[in-house]
Amino acid sequence: MVESDIEAESAELDSESGEGPAGEGGDPGETAEREPLPMGPGREPAWSQVWQLPVLVLGIGLLAIGVSLSLPNHEGPDFDGALDSTAALLDAGRLEESEAELDKIAAEPEFLAGEKTAERHGRFEQLRSDWLYLTILRRPYVDVESEPVRTALQRVADGYDAAQRLGRFLPARSLRRYAETLALLQQDDRALEIIHQLPEQERAQRASLLRGLIERFADRPSGGSDEALIELLREFESEVAGMTDRNARTAQEVWAASLRAHRLIEAGAGDEAARMLARRIPVLGARLPDPTDERVLAPLYVSLAEAHQQAGRPSDAGVYFRRADALIDPADDLRARVLVGLGHVETLESGLADSGARGRAEGFFNIALRDFPGNDRTIDARLGLADVLAAEPSGQRFAEALARLEEAVRSLADERPTWDPRRVQAIALARRHGERAMEEDRFKDALSLLQVLDPLYAEGPTPPEVLQGLATVHERVAEQSLETADRLDPARLEAGQRPSPEARSMALREAASHFEAAGRRYLEHAERVTFDDARHGDSLWAAARCFDKARAWPEAIRVYGDFVDTRRHDDRRVRALFALGKALLADGQPDSAIERLESLLRDHPSAPVATEAYVPLARAFASVGREAESEQTLLAVVTDHPAITPESPSYREALVDLGRLYHRRGEGDPRAFAQAIERLDEAVRRYGQDDGGARLRFLLADSLRKSVGALDDELSAELPPRRRSELQQLRTERLSEARVLFAQVKTELGRKELARLDPDELVYLRNSHLYEADTLYDMGGVSNLQMAVDLYGRAASRWSSHPASLVAQMQIVNAYCEMGDFTAAQAAHGNALSMLERIPEEAFADPSLPMTRKHWEDWLRWSGELNLLGSQSAITRGDS
Repeated sequence: MVESDIEAESAELDSESGEGPAGEGGDPGETAEREPLPMGPGREPAWSQVWQLPVLVLGIGLLAIGVSLSLPNHEGPDFDGALDSTAALLDAGRLEESEAELDKIAAEPEFLAGEKTAERHGRFEQLRSDWLYLTILRRPYVDVESEPVRTALQRVADGYDAAQRLGRFLPARSLRRYAETLALLQQDDRALEIIHQLPEQERAQRASLLRGLIERFADRPSGGSDEALIELLREFESEVAGMTDRNARTAQEVWAASLRAHRLIEAGAGDEAARMLARRIPVLGARLPDPTDERVLAPLYVSLAEAHQQAGRPSDAGVYFRRADALIDPADDLRARVLVGLGHVETLESGLADSGARGRAEGFFNIALRDFPGNDRTIDARLGLADVLAAEPSGQRFAEALARLEEAVRSLADERPTWDPRRVQAIALARRHGERAMEEDRFKDALSLLQVLDPLYAEGPTPPEVLQGLATVHERVAEQSLETADRLDPARLEAGQRPSPEARSMALREAASHFEAAGRRYLEHAERVTFDDARHGDSLWAAARCFDKARAWPEAIRVYGDFVDTRRHDDRRVRALFALGKALLADGQPDSAIERLESLLRDHPSAPVATEAYVPLARAFASVGREAESEQTLLAVVTDHPAITPESPSYREALVDLGRLYHRRGEGDPRAFAQAIERLDEAVRRYGQDDGGARLRFLLADSLRKSVGALDDELSAELPPRRRSELQQLRTERLSEARVLFAQVKTELGRKELARLDPDELVYLRNSHLYEADTLYDMGGVSNLQMAVDLYGRAASRWSSHPASLVAQMQIVNAYCEMGDFTAAQAAHGNALSMLERIPEEAFADPSLPMTRKHWEDWLRWSGELNLLGSQSAITRGDS
């Protein structure tokens, strides 16, 4: 076309220049009219006669330039050929080379120029989507839920869409890929539109695409809506009905019937599924080329067996499972379903309590695992095996059951990341056997069963019922650990049993750990069920109580605080306020504890729990130095509180705390020991036979012994004889009573092995040996001092490895000196000095040492006199 245009233009220019036929005698009329040119020798033509020549030459030059510019000096890119080459490379599976071709085409600036722009562009978009589709699907595993894959799939779909908008008629192969991509993206309506575009001769492919769409639809986490799935099945069956290949048609119809049955079984309609299959199987059987060859119907017999099984007819299920087993090849993957089904039939028919049924079921499940290790039914086999093994009496094979359940759960979490009904089965199995383990007090087994489900919730929240189950089991394990710690308490061990402090400490730590874990689970459950006020309140309260028992004070304070602030109308709110005050005190926040406990007593004075708040409040006052308020709070309990009787725990605690308060105060003011004696004497009379009686007796005895200091101060003054006599008698009575009480403490605590005593009891026992002797020493008189020396000697021997033995040796020296037996005193003094050198200095930093100021004053006074006496004896003997 370009060359003919040039030729036409050239011809036109020739005619304008006067050359050609006309100039050679064309039109005689035109020549006759012309004036002849004056041409001849010796004459120059005039310019008016020759000006056309240079113009003509210039025109011919310009024409040549135009022609040279209009004619291409090379041929352009063959884009159609390049696209054909790319298509051939894709057909051959040479993806890297086809990618290079596509990149090369896209880089050409002239690709989108010319008359075929839309057509070429559309084909390019199609081929590029074909390449990307094949690139994605050639991977061994494609996680269509991952963001990169979904982004790539969307690019595939967008490319095909662009190709069609550019007018490209997609070939059948690309249409199939387009439909599959949309199905993977869950764009079902668009996928159906593309499937419908496939030509009639692609009916089998349309059916195949519909089947894939249905399979993906049914496998989604939501399970797909039944209405949409039924509509897809109807369309699929309509496509299948027009297939000319009889065998292929029957195979697809078998698949569709199996899927319908499966959906009914999952919905709990086993009876309906069985009826549907009972009608469908004979119809499909009649279409078989060879009616005697039922192998193609084996999947329907398996589905029929599963329908009977779901409907609670294990015997009928067994019949059809065995019929299917006789039809299929032993290596056929379908046999895994049969084996798993037969395993369940055994336990359903006879029950898990039948050891024979358990053994047969175990055999079926094990064969399924052995012969079909990669089959999807291995998850079912592991769950069935876990169920059978966990049913063994007393948890005999619990470890094996737990391992099989763990394998099933791991497979569900890793291989089936989307929704799968077997997740529900695994949870139900774990909870069922967990409840049985709880009934048998196998709390740790129950906990293990629930904890093994954790991988199922890695991508989503744990179900509330599982959270509650975990919380309950953690709490029971904690309580069981506390019971173990109580049994290991040295005070409760039977004769001959050796205490193990490490084991008891471990049990206590384990209890605290599980209480804390229970608190976290209860709290999580409470946050998940806020829509149910009762359940929310119960779990919030349980969480706070568990944190409290774990001594996890910050968590307990936070949850008790939430309970108090948010549950204004809950009957437990006042109790939570009391517990919050105690937790604040235990956490070292006495001022906040005072605020909460005072508000409780002020706002709810008649609440039952209010009577329990006085003692913690008094202790909070004492911890911040408000001792007078602490005393008044305790006196309010033991004197005139109308709702608190001596039999109540609050009265006992208040009475003992009051005695201790006065005992502490007596260290600075000996007159306070008289008040301590009054309160502690009542405590011993009321509670001395209960646990802790020895502690009360020691405190009373110590108060009696130390109260003598105030009497001695009074006796040192001028007194009337009668008053002096009364005081001396009172002094003797108190010391005598203290001596008896210290002896009782020695006897009571001495019955136990030292390892069984708690730290306070050990101090009370050791000091009672010395203080009993001290009472005799303080009474004076030779006979009392001699008895004191004997008791000090026993104490020094009993506690020879403890610094307390030095105190006993010192007092022996002091007693001999008081009796005037300086020879014996010097010998005892030497023993004491030798002992003093052996005892490390830091040992005397022990605040529990029974070393009083008077002990040291007497020791130093008599030590000086003994040293002087020793020097005088050396001079008399002439020693140098």
